Amino acid sequence: MPKVSIIAPVYKVETRVGWCINSILKQNYRDFELILVNDGSPDDSLRILRNYEKLDSRVRVLDIPNQGVSNARNTGMQAARGEYIQFVDSDDVVDPDYTKTLLETLEMYDADTVICGISVEHMGTDGRIAARNALTCEQFGKECVLEGKVLFENLPFLVWASCTVEGPCNRIYKRSLIEKQQLLRFPEGMHYGEDFLFNLEYLDRCCRAVFLQKTLYHYMMWPGESLARKYVPNLYQGQKRQLVRLRRLVEEHGALTDANRGCMANYEVGQIVKSMMALVSPQCPDSLVSKKQQLCAMVQDPLVQEAFADYQYLEPQYMAIPRLVVNRDVGGLLQELNSIGSAARALAASPAPPAPPAPRPGLVNRMLVKVCRGLQKLFRKGFIHKWARITELNLTTVGLKTTMKRIVGKLTGRSRRRK
Repeated sequence: MPKVSIIAPVYKVETRVGWCINSILKQNYRDFELILVNDGSPDDSLRILRNYEKLDSRVRVLDIPNQGVSNARNTGMQAARGEYIQFVDSDDVVDPDYTKTLLETLEMYDADTVICGISVEHMGTDGRIAARNALTCEQFGKECVLEGKVLFENLPFLVWASCTVEGPCNRIYKRSLIEKQQLLRFPEGMHYGEDFLFNLEYLDRCCRAVFLQKTLYHYMMWPGESLARKYVPNLYQGQKRQLVRLRRLVEEHGALTDANRGCMANYEVGQIVKSMMALVSPQCPDSLVSKKQQLCAMVQDPLVQEAFADYQYLEPQYMAIPRLVVNRDVGGLLQELNSIGSAARALAASPAPPAPPAPRPGLVNRMLVKVCRGLQKLFRKGFIHKWARITELNLTTVGLKTTMKRIVGKLTGRSRRRK
Protein backbone atom coordinates (compact mmCIF):
# COMPACT_ATOMS: atom_id res chain seq x y z
CA MET A 1 0.00 0.00 0.00
CA PRO A 2 1.26 3.54 -0.73
CA LYS A 3 2.13 5.67 2.29
CA VAL A 4 0.60 8.87 0.88
CA SER A 5 -2.48 9.42 -1.28
CA ILE A 6 -2.35 12.63 -3.33
CA ILE A 7 -5.78 13.66 -4.61
CA ALA A 8 -6.27 16.08 -7.50
CA PRO A 9 -9.78 17.05 -8.69
CA VAL A 10 -9.73 17.79 -12.41
CA TYR A 11 -12.20 19.95 -14.32
CA LYS A 12 -11.69 21.62 -17.69
CA VAL A 13 -7.92 22.13 -17.44
CA GLU A 14 -6.63 20.30 -20.50
CA THR A 15 -3.94 22.93 -21.14
CA ARG A 16 -2.69 23.02 -17.51
CA VAL A 17 -3.15 19.58 -15.99
CA GLY A 18 0.04 18.15 -17.52
CA TRP A 19 2.16 20.68 -15.64
CA CYS A 20 0.47 19.70 -12.39
CA ILE A 21 0.79 15.92 -12.88
CA ASN A 22 4.41 16.14 -13.99
CA SER A 23 5.36 18.18 -10.91
CA ILE A 24 3.77 15.56 -8.63
CA LEU A 25 5.30 12.53 -10.37
CA LYS A 26 8.79 14.11 -10.44
CA GLN A 27 8.93 14.61 -6.68
CA ASN A 28 11.90 13.27 -4.71
CA TYR A 29 9.54 11.20 -2.56
CA ARG A 30 8.16 8.17 -4.44
CA ASP A 31 5.92 6.14 -2.12
CA PHE A 32 2.57 7.67 -3.07
CA GLU A 33 -0.47 7.12 -5.23
CA LEU A 34 -1.88 9.93 -7.34
CA ILE A 35 -5.69 9.85 -7.53
CA LEU A 36 -6.92 12.01 -10.40
CA VAL A 37 -10.67 12.62 -10.11
CA ASN A 38 -12.15 13.77 -13.41
CA ASP A 39 -15.18 15.83 -12.40
CA GLY A 40 -17.11 15.46 -15.66
CA SER A 41 -14.71 17.64 -17.68
CA PRO A 42 -16.24 18.62 -21.04
CA ASP A 43 -12.80 19.06 -22.66
CA ASP A 44 -9.96 16.63 -23.35
CA SER A 45 -8.83 16.35 -19.72
CA LEU A 46 -9.98 12.74 -19.24
CA ARG A 47 -7.97 11.46 -22.21
CA ILE A 48 -4.85 13.16 -20.82
CA LEU A 49 -5.43 11.56 -17.40
CA ARG A 50 -5.87 8.11 -18.95
CA ASN A 51 -2.55 8.49 -20.75
CA TYR A 52 -0.77 9.23 -17.47
CA GLU A 53 -2.51 6.24 -15.90
CA LYS A 54 -1.02 3.99 -18.60
CA LEU A 55 2.45 5.48 -18.20
CA ASP A 56 2.81 5.40 -14.39
CA SER A 57 1.50 2.68 -12.07
CA ARG A 58 1.11 5.18 -9.25
CA VAL A 59 -1.64 7.03 -11.12
CA ARG A 60 -5.32 6.09 -10.66
CA VAL A 61 -8.09 7.86 -12.58
CA LEU A 62 -11.66 8.15 -11.30
CA ASP A 63 -14.26 9.47 -13.75
CA ILE A 64 -17.41 10.89 -12.15
CA PRO A 65 -20.30 13.18 -13.24
CA ASN A 66 -19.72 16.86 -12.58
CA GLN A 67 -20.83 17.71 -9.04
CA GLY A 68 -18.21 20.20 -7.93
CA VAL A 69 -14.80 20.20 -6.29
CA SER A 70 -16.03 19.11 -2.82
CA ASN A 71 -17.65 15.97 -4.19
CA ALA A 72 -14.52 15.24 -6.26
CA ARG A 73 -12.27 15.53 -3.20
CA ASN A 74 -14.64 13.39 -1.14
CA THR A 75 -14.66 10.75 -3.89
CA GLY A 76 -10.86 10.77 -3.88
CA MET A 77 -10.75 10.32 -0.10
CA GLN A 78 -13.11 7.34 -0.31
CA ALA A 79 -10.74 5.67 -2.77
CA ALA A 80 -7.53 6.60 -0.92
CA ARG A 81 -5.36 3.78 0.44
CA GLY A 82 -2.52 5.83 1.93
CA GLU A 83 -1.83 6.46 5.60
CA TYR A 84 -1.61 10.17 4.80
CA ILE A 85 -3.57 12.40 2.41
CA GLN A 86 -2.65 15.48 0.39
CA PHE A 87 -4.66 17.58 -2.04
CA VAL A 88 -3.40 19.40 -5.13
CA ASP A 89 -5.44 21.61 -7.46
CA SER A 90 -5.07 20.51 -11.08
CA ASP A 91 -3.85 23.88 -12.40
CA ASP A 92 -1.14 24.32 -9.74
CA VAL A 93 2.29 22.75 -9.31
CA VAL A 94 4.27 21.47 -6.32
CA ASP A 95 7.89 21.69 -5.23
CA PRO A 96 10.09 18.59 -5.74
CA ASP A 97 10.31 18.23 -1.94
CA TYR A 98 6.60 18.96 -1.30
CA THR A 99 5.54 15.55 0.04
CA LYS A 100 8.97 14.59 1.41
CA THR A 101 9.37 17.69 3.58
CA LEU A 102 5.82 17.68 4.92
CA LEU A 103 5.89 13.96 5.75
CA GLU A 104 9.34 14.04 7.38
CA THR A 105 8.35 17.07 9.47
CA LEU A 106 5.10 15.41 10.55
CA GLU A 107 6.88 12.23 11.64
CA MET A 108 9.74 14.12 13.32
CA TYR A 109 7.41 16.09 15.57
CA ASP A 110 4.71 13.39 15.86
CA ALA A 111 2.25 16.00 14.58
CA ASP A 112 -1.24 15.61 13.13
CA THR A 113 -0.72 18.06 10.28
CA VAL A 114 2.04 20.18 8.76
CA ILE A 115 1.19 23.39 6.89
CA CYS A 116 3.69 25.05 4.55
CA GLY A 117 3.89 28.38 2.76
CA ILE A 118 2.40 29.10 -0.67
CA SER A 119 4.08 30.82 -3.60
CA VAL A 120 1.38 32.75 -5.47
CA GLU A 121 2.51 33.06 -9.07
CA HIS A 122 0.62 35.43 -11.37
CA MET A 123 0.90 34.13 -14.92
CA GLY A 124 1.02 36.42 -17.92
CA THR A 125 -0.73 35.79 -21.22
CA ASP A 126 2.58 34.50 -22.60
CA GLY A 127 2.63 31.63 -20.08
CA ARG A 128 5.45 33.14 -18.03
CA ILE A 129 5.37 34.25 -14.41
CA ALA A 130 4.58 37.98 -14.37
CA ALA A 131 4.69 38.43 -10.60
CA ARG A 132 5.21 36.32 -7.51
CA ASN A 133 4.47 36.73 -3.82
CA ALA A 134 4.72 34.38 -0.86
CA LEU A 135 2.08 33.56 1.75
CA THR A 136 3.88 32.18 4.80
CA CYS A 137 3.93 32.13 8.59
CA GLU A 138 7.09 34.29 8.49
CA GLN A 139 5.53 36.90 10.75
CA PHE A 140 4.95 34.18 13.33
CA GLY A 141 8.08 32.06 12.95
CA LYS A 142 10.13 29.71 10.77
CA GLU A 143 9.09 26.26 12.02
CA CYS A 144 6.45 26.54 14.74
CA VAL A 145 5.19 23.49 16.63
CA LEU A 146 1.86 24.33 18.27
CA GLU A 147 -0.25 22.03 20.38
CA GLY A 148 -3.32 22.10 22.59
CA LYS A 149 -4.68 25.45 23.66
CA VAL A 150 -1.62 27.28 22.29
CA LEU A 151 -2.58 26.22 18.75
CA PHE A 152 -6.02 27.81 19.04
CA GLU A 153 -4.74 30.91 20.85
CA ASN A 154 -2.56 31.62 17.82
CA LEU A 155 -5.06 30.49 15.18
CA PRO A 156 -6.72 33.94 14.72
CA PHE A 157 -3.35 35.56 14.00
CA LEU A 158 -2.27 32.77 11.64
CA VAL A 159 -5.56 32.89 9.73
CA TRP A 160 -5.40 36.66 9.36
CA ALA A 161 -1.70 37.32 8.84
CA SER A 162 -0.35 34.24 7.06
CA CYS A 163 -3.21 33.33 4.66
CA THR A 164 -2.05 29.69 4.77
CA VAL A 165 -4.75 28.09 6.94
CA GLU A 166 -7.81 28.19 4.67
CA GLY A 167 -6.99 26.00 1.66
CA PRO A 168 -6.34 22.21 1.69
CA CYS A 169 -3.39 21.99 -0.70
CA ASN A 170 -0.40 23.27 1.30
CA ARG A 171 -0.42 20.56 3.98
CA ILE A 172 -0.56 16.89 4.85
CA TYR A 173 -3.38 15.11 6.71
CA LYS A 174 -3.61 11.86 8.65
CA ARG A 175 -6.27 9.61 7.13
CA SER A 176 -6.92 8.11 10.59
CA LEU A 177 -8.00 11.53 11.89
CA ILE A 178 -10.21 12.16 8.85
CA GLU A 179 -11.95 8.84 9.48
CA LYS A 180 -11.99 9.13 13.28
CA GLN A 181 -15.50 8.49 14.70
CA GLN A 182 -17.62 10.44 12.18
CA LEU A 183 -16.13 10.69 8.67
CA LEU A 184 -14.84 14.17 7.89
CA ARG A 185 -15.87 15.38 4.44
CA PHE A 186 -15.85 18.62 2.45
CA PRO A 187 -19.30 20.25 2.64
CA GLU A 188 -21.01 20.06 -0.73
CA GLY A 189 -23.27 22.66 -2.32
CA MET A 190 -21.12 25.63 -1.20
CA HIS A 191 -19.72 28.09 -3.74
CA TYR A 192 -16.86 29.27 -1.53
CA GLY A 193 -15.15 28.36 1.75
CA GLU A 194 -15.88 24.63 1.91
CA ASP A 195 -12.15 23.88 2.20
CA PHE A 196 -11.70 26.22 5.20
CA LEU A 197 -14.62 24.57 7.01
CA PHE A 198 -13.02 21.17 6.38
CA ASN A 199 -9.71 22.44 7.77
CA LEU A 200 -11.34 23.87 10.89
CA GLU A 201 -13.03 20.56 11.65
CA TYR A 202 -9.75 18.73 11.06
CA LEU A 203 -7.83 21.12 13.36
CA ASP A 204 -10.44 20.40 16.03
CA ARG A 205 -9.24 16.78 15.92
CA CYS A 206 -5.53 17.71 16.09
CA CYS A 207 -3.30 17.60 19.15
CA ARG A 208 -0.28 19.14 17.41
CA ALA A 209 0.24 21.14 14.21
CA VAL A 210 3.42 22.44 12.61
CA PHE A 211 3.63 25.62 10.54
CA LEU A 212 6.56 25.86 8.09
CA GLN A 213 7.76 29.06 6.46
CA LYS A 214 9.00 27.13 3.40
CA THR A 215 6.93 27.67 0.23
CA LEU A 216 6.43 24.16 -1.18
CA TYR A 217 3.15 24.73 -3.04
CA HIS A 218 2.83 26.95 -6.13
CA TYR A 219 -0.59 28.51 -6.63
CA MET A 220 -0.87 29.54 -10.26
CA MET A 221 -3.05 32.58 -11.00
CA TRP A 222 -3.94 32.13 -14.67
CA PRO A 223 -5.49 35.18 -16.44
CA GLY A 224 -9.27 35.12 -16.12
CA GLU A 225 -9.41 31.64 -14.59
CA SER A 226 -9.00 32.21 -10.85
CA LEU A 227 -11.99 31.77 -8.56
CA ALA A 228 -10.74 34.76 -6.60
CA ARG A 229 -11.48 36.97 -9.63
CA LYS A 230 -14.93 35.56 -10.36
CA TYR A 231 -18.25 36.67 -8.93
CA VAL A 232 -19.48 34.29 -6.24
CA PRO A 233 -23.24 34.48 -5.56
CA ASN A 234 -24.40 34.67 -1.93
CA LEU A 235 -20.80 35.09 -0.83
CA TYR A 236 -21.65 36.47 2.61
CA GLN A 237 -23.65 33.39 3.59
CA GLY A 238 -20.61 31.21 2.97
CA GLN A 239 -18.27 33.69 4.63
CA LYS A 240 -20.45 33.96 7.71
CA ARG A 241 -20.55 30.18 8.06
CA GLN A 242 -16.74 30.17 8.14
CA LEU A 243 -16.45 33.11 10.52
CA VAL A 244 -18.97 31.68 13.00
CA ARG A 245 -17.24 28.29 13.01
CA LEU A 246 -13.77 29.82 13.46
CA ARG A 247 -14.83 31.95 16.41
CA ARG A 248 -16.77 29.08 17.99
CA LEU A 249 -13.82 26.71 17.62
CA VAL A 250 -11.44 29.13 19.33
CA GLU A 251 -13.99 29.73 22.09
CA GLU A 252 -14.59 25.99 22.58
CA HIS A 253 -10.89 25.56 23.29
CA GLY A 254 -10.95 28.45 25.78
CA ALA A 255 -8.54 30.37 23.56
CA LEU A 256 -10.36 33.61 22.64
CA THR A 257 -8.38 36.18 24.62
CA ASP A 258 -8.06 39.96 24.63
CA ALA A 259 -4.70 39.48 22.91
CA ASN A 260 -6.09 37.65 19.87
CA ARG A 261 -9.55 39.23 19.66
CA GLY A 262 -8.22 42.00 17.41
CA CYS A 263 -6.68 39.50 14.97
CA MET A 264 -9.98 37.64 14.85
CA ALA A 265 -11.78 40.91 14.06
CA ASN A 266 -9.17 41.83 11.41
CA TYR A 267 -9.84 38.58 9.59
CA GLU A 268 -13.61 38.92 9.95
CA VAL A 269 -13.61 42.50 8.63
CA GLY A 270 -11.47 41.48 5.65
CA GLN A 271 -13.90 38.72 4.70
CA ILE A 272 -16.95 40.94 5.25
CA VAL A 273 -15.49 43.67 3.01
CA LYS A 274 -14.79 41.03 0.33
CA SER A 275 -18.46 40.01 0.50
CA MET A 276 -19.57 43.63 0.18
CA MET A 277 -17.29 44.25 -2.79
CA ALA A 278 -18.80 41.22 -4.56
CA LEU A 279 -22.09 43.11 -4.73
CA VAL A 280 -20.56 45.84 -6.92
CA SER A 281 -18.78 43.42 -9.24
CA PRO A 282 -19.73 43.88 -12.93
CA GLN A 283 -20.72 40.19 -12.92
CA CYS A 284 -23.23 40.64 -10.06
CA PRO A 285 -26.72 40.24 -11.57
CA ASP A 286 -28.62 41.60 -8.53
CA SER A 287 -30.83 44.67 -8.83
CA LEU A 288 -30.15 47.89 -6.94
CA VAL A 289 -32.94 47.03 -4.51
CA SER A 290 -31.52 43.58 -3.89
CA LYS A 291 -28.02 44.95 -3.28
CA LYS A 292 -29.33 47.45 -0.74
CA GLN A 293 -31.36 44.76 1.00
CA GLN A 294 -28.30 42.50 1.26
CA LEU A 295 -26.12 45.32 2.59
CA CYS A 296 -28.86 46.24 5.07
CA ALA A 297 -28.91 42.66 6.39
CA MET A 298 -25.14 42.67 6.70
CA VAL A 299 -24.79 45.94 8.62
CA GLN A 300 -27.57 44.85 11.00
CA ASP A 301 -25.79 41.55 11.71
CA PRO A 302 -24.28 41.55 15.26
CA LEU A 303 -21.27 39.62 13.94
CA VAL A 304 -20.51 42.44 11.50
CA GLN A 305 -20.96 45.18 14.07
CA GLU A 306 -18.76 43.40 16.62
CA ALA A 307 -16.02 42.82 14.05
CA PHE A 308 -15.95 46.48 13.01
CA ALA A 309 -15.86 47.53 16.67
CA ASP A 310 -12.77 45.42 17.45
CA TYR A 311 -10.71 45.46 14.24
CA GLN A 312 -7.21 47.00 14.31
CA TYR A 313 -6.10 47.01 10.66
CA LEU A 314 -7.77 47.56 7.31
CA GLU A 315 -6.24 48.31 3.92
CA PRO A 316 -6.15 52.07 3.23
CA GLN A 317 -8.63 52.05 0.31
CA TYR A 318 -11.34 50.68 2.61
CA MET A 319 -10.90 53.12 5.51
CA ALA A 320 -14.21 54.93 4.86
CA ILE A 321 -16.20 51.70 5.22
CA PRO A 322 -16.12 51.18 9.04
CA ARG A 323 -17.91 54.46 9.81
CA LEU A 324 -20.61 53.69 7.24
CA VAL A 325 -21.09 50.18 8.65
CA VAL A 326 -21.26 51.35 12.27
CA ASN A 327 -23.79 54.05 11.29
CA ARG A 328 -25.82 51.50 9.25
CA ASP A 329 -25.58 53.92 6.29
CA VAL A 330 -26.61 51.54 3.51
CA GLY A 331 -26.84 54.21 0.81
CA GLY A 332 -23.48 55.73 1.67
CA LEU A 333 -21.92 52.27 1.91
CA LEU A 334 -23.13 51.23 -1.53
CA GLN A 335 -21.86 54.50 -3.00
CA GLU A 336 -18.43 53.99 -1.40
CA LEU A 337 -18.21 50.38 -2.58
CA ASN A 338 -19.05 51.44 -6.13
CA SER A 339 -16.39 54.14 -5.97
CA ILE A 340 -13.75 51.67 -4.76
CA GLY A 341 -14.74 49.12 -7.39
CA SER A 342 -14.67 51.69 -10.22
CA ALA A 343 -11.24 52.96 -9.16
CA ALA A 344 -9.85 49.42 -9.00
CA ARG A 345 -11.19 48.54 -12.48
CA ALA A 346 -9.85 51.78 -13.97
CA LEU A 347 -6.43 51.12 -12.48
CA ALA A 348 -6.42 47.56 -13.81
CA ALA A 349 -7.43 48.72 -17.30
CA SER A 350 -4.91 51.55 -17.62
CA PRO A 351 -1.28 50.95 -18.61
CA ALA A 352 0.99 51.06 -15.61
CA PRO A 353 2.99 54.32 -15.48
CA PRO A 354 6.69 54.23 -14.62
CA ALA A 355 6.98 53.64 -10.90
CA PRO A 356 8.23 56.72 -9.04
CA PRO A 357 11.02 56.25 -6.52
CA ALA A 358 9.63 54.87 -3.29
CA PRO A 359 9.44 57.60 -0.64
CA ARG A 360 11.92 57.05 2.16
CA PRO A 361 10.21 56.89 5.55
CA GLY A 362 11.20 59.60 7.98
CA LEU A 363 13.65 59.08 10.82
CA VAL A 364 10.93 58.75 13.48
CA ASN A 365 9.04 56.21 11.36
CA ARG A 366 12.19 54.12 10.82
CA MET A 367 13.04 54.20 14.52
CA LEU A 368 9.53 53.14 15.53
CA VAL A 369 9.60 50.26 13.04
CA LYS A 370 12.87 49.05 14.59
CA VAL A 371 11.33 49.33 18.08
CA CYS A 372 8.28 47.33 16.96
CA ARG A 373 10.45 44.61 15.44
CA GLY A 374 12.57 44.46 18.59
CA LEU A 375 9.46 44.07 20.75
CA GLN A 376 8.22 41.24 18.51
CA LYS A 377 11.51 39.37 18.98
CA LEU A 378 11.46 39.99 22.73
CA PHE A 379 7.80 39.06 23.19
CA ARG A 380 7.08 36.10 20.89
CA LYS A 381 3.35 36.20 21.63
CA GLY A 382 0.73 38.01 23.67
CA PHE A 383 -0.63 41.55 23.77
CA ILE A 384 2.69 43.40 23.26
CA HIS A 385 3.70 41.21 20.29
CA LYS A 386 0.29 41.72 18.68
CA TRP A 387 0.30 45.52 19.02
CA ALA A 388 3.94 45.77 17.90
CA ARG A 389 3.17 43.75 14.77
CA ILE A 390 0.04 45.76 13.91
CA THR A 391 1.83 49.07 14.51
CA GLU A 392 4.73 48.00 12.27
CA LEU A 393 2.26 46.98 9.55
CA ASN A 394 0.58 50.39 9.69
CA LEU A 395 3.87 52.32 9.77
CA THR A 396 5.21 50.53 6.69
CA THR A 397 2.00 50.81 4.66
CA VAL A 398 0.30 54.10 5.54
CA GLY A 399 3.00 56.11 7.33
CA LEU A 400 3.45 57.71 10.74
CA LYS A 401 0.64 60.31 10.69
CA THR A 402 -2.12 57.90 9.66
CA THR A 403 -0.83 55.28 12.12
CA MET A 404 -1.01 57.76 15.00
CA LYS A 405 -4.53 58.80 13.94
CA ARG A 406 -5.63 55.16 13.95
CA ILE A 407 -4.11 54.48 17.37
CA VAL A 408 -5.73 57.58 18.86
CA GLY A 409 -9.05 56.70 17.19
CA LYS A 410 -8.94 53.17 18.57
CA LEU A 411 -8.06 54.29 22.10
CA THR A 412 -10.75 56.98 22.02
CA GLY A 413 -13.33 54.52 20.69
CA ARG A 414 -12.53 51.94 23.39
CA SER A 415 -12.73 54.61 26.07
CA ARG A 416 -16.19 55.68 24.87
CA ARG A 417 -17.43 52.08 24.80
CA ARG A 418 -16.29 51.52 28.39
CA LYS A 419 -18.33 54.54 29.49
